[in-house]
Amino acid sequence: MITSIKLPADQLNKYITVVVIEFHENPEFIKNLAAQNLEGGFSLTPDNILEPASKNNSIPKTRGGTIPAYTIMNSETTFKWEIYIDEPGLKTIDISYSYQGKSTSNFITVKAAATGLNHNITNSGETVGEPQSNWIIDNFRSDRIGSIYFPEKGIYDIEMAIKPVKNEEIKFQWLWVK
Repeated sequence: MITSIKLPADQLNKYITVVVIEFHENPEFIKNLAAQNLEGGFSLTPDNILEPASKNNSIPKTRGGTIPAYTIMNSETTFKWEIYIDEPGLKTIDISYSYQGKSTSNFITVKAAATGLNHNITNSGETVGEPQSNWIIDNFRSDRIGSIYFPEKGIYDIEMAIKPVKNEEIKFQWLWVK
């Protein structure tokens, strides 16, 4: 059984509204389920994967957030998430990454709901972080890699594999499902 609460979009009053739910016994919950945000999407990052990868080289955001948090992959890496789809339908899949190499043989595969999407990774380029200071930063590119149809409501596994060629480095930021 799933408990769902719909709250009005507008504030009920000028004070803090509290909602209390009482159960006769402890409710069941699904550990590590990636939460849906207010816009109805799922931000899947290295921070909310089901099981941390052994080679998870996470780098926190720096320079006041102008360089986002990311994870460095220089060998094949697979991340898995679980999400709850509350309404069946087609969801778009976007990814954010940075890649500074020249190879066209790096790719990402995303699998969910018996569907697989493949995306070739291309050079995302660099940008000037601050003019006249010789500060160049890697761009993070956001690409729509396709859509996946979720046929019914329920829990789905999302699996993403990043496969860089030997001696190449890919910086993964997030996978967005909406």
